[in-house]
Amino acid sequence: MDTSDERSITFIHSDNQSQNLSDSFPQDSDTPALDDPFNSGSYAPRLSKHERINGPLPASERPVRAERSSTPPPSIFDEIPNEILLSILEMVIYSDDFDPVPAVLETSPPSTDSLRMAVFRPPTLLSQVCSRWRDLLLNVSKFWTNLHIVAPLDSAYSRLDMREWAMRACGQPLYLTFSDADFPYDEVPLDISNVIASFNQDLDSINLPLSVVALANVSKVGVTFPNLKFLKLDFLYDGRDDSLLSPEISTFMSSPNLTHVILSASFAMDFLQDVQLPYEQLVDLRLRDVYTFSPLFFDTIYAKGAQLQILHFSYPEYDAWMPPEIKAEYLEELSRRSPITSHTLVELCLTIEAVAAVPLLLDNLTCPNLERLDICHTEGTEYASREFVDTLKRFQTRSMFSLQELGLRGINDLTTEELVEILDSNETLRILDVYLCEKVGIKELLAKLVLPENGTDDRAPNLQRLYLAGAFESCKDESILDDVVSSRMYPLIPTLRYLSLEAIEASETKNYSFYRNGMCIWLS
Repeated sequence: MDTSDERSITFIHSDNQSQNLSDSFPQDSDTPALDDPFNSGSYAPRLSKHERINGPLPASERPVRAERSSTPPPSIFDEIPNEILLSILEMVIYSDDFDPVPAVLETSPPSTDSLRMAVFRPPTLLSQVCSRWRDLLLNVSKFWTNLHIVAPLDSAYSRLDMREWAMRACGQPLYLTFSDADFPYDEVPLDISNVIASFNQDLDSINLPLSVVALANVSKVGVTFPNLKFLKLDFLYDGRDDSLLSPEISTFMSSPNLTHVILSASFAMDFLQDVQLPYEQLVDLRLRDVYTFSPLFFDTIYAKGAQLQILHFSYPEYDAWMPPEIKAEYLEELSRRSPITSHTLVELCLTIEAVAAVPLLLDNLTCPNLERLDICHTEGTEYASREFVDTLKRFQTRSMFSLQELGLRGINDLTTEELVEILDSNETLRILDVYLCEKVGIKELLAKLVLPENGTDDRAPNLQRLYLAGAFESCKDESILDDVVSSRMYPLIPTLRYLSLEAIEASETKNYSFYRNGMCIWLS
């Protein structure tokens, strides 16, 4: 997708300021603007020193001055195509308030042929743009398709204004972002009913980082979203019962075209079961900050997700991730689980507090077409390295035939030898990311990658990018740089294009990055 086609415009309102769409742009393009260096209009005559002291001369005594044309001189900007001007504007104008969809995510704004979740591009603040640019933006429909509205709304956002905004988008799919995160929960929240009612037929993507009270207004609108494909909901905790959210979220879930969903909040897994996610049509599902979970719920996702290709799951650090009083009940249920095969899943990312949870999530799962596996262990005290490694090895025999990216983070008891066991005979792996695995040695791992014990080169033969970071003892030895760059080690990984080594110590962080193009190596 041509990224220059995706644009966004932001109007920021406060309680003391109101601005209509029609007030944001000059009504007459011939009227010069004060901040427009390209449309400066006529100039007032400059007074001489005598006139400044004694007053201006009578008109009959003034020297004749050559009149300046009211038409501004030709500008180089007149010769630049609009699309290039828009790209320039996008690079130099941005909002400090913009908080994109996390990372990971994420590539470009949403498209029907993309598996990645929507990324809402930095909104353009019209207050920072001269009239020359504003006139340009006004006539480009794509710039009206990405709407970032900051609360609180006031009378400027009438239904008429919203319909005018939609009209300027010329019927193209709309990407809508709301935010009231900066306001206390006890204040009147953002009323989004008029906005939703104006756009519901055209909305392609919605990003709502809202309080529960604000989200509750959605159910009062009584509209459907027939074209909604991308949905991101951030719930700001306000002490209410999770069950109160179910009707509001179900309003969005009823869209027949919904394929990408991000739900982020401190809620329980039981709440998700009440929401009735449209598993059968989802392609991308990301659940964040879920503080309790049941592996049986994942079985439901795998079994019903006939089109699911991306699954991300994370929950924060809670000591009792599996309460002792119900652990026996869980284990009994797990013993009756049936094997599940997902032929569509290509990306699985798990962020967990207990390594022991990994077997519960992976032991009965088979993903023959999996391309990316990322397991992050947040800071905790539970270690189950041997069980974890055994689980990964079993999972590898069933699911890692096509694996291209592997990320292991915070697995403190994982050793170099165990990691090598996982990597053995993985012919498709292109990216390996090992972060804060304290017992994995950089030098030892590199040696085993390039010099397998059996004398063959069948260990990750297609590895292109290698990231190693942590409190590695070997990183303190500067000679590792010589070993890596020298012909004894680095050139023996012929496919490797990028190597990043990061030594994290108590007092400082050392970064070593290598990039190779052909036969050249750069160190930064």
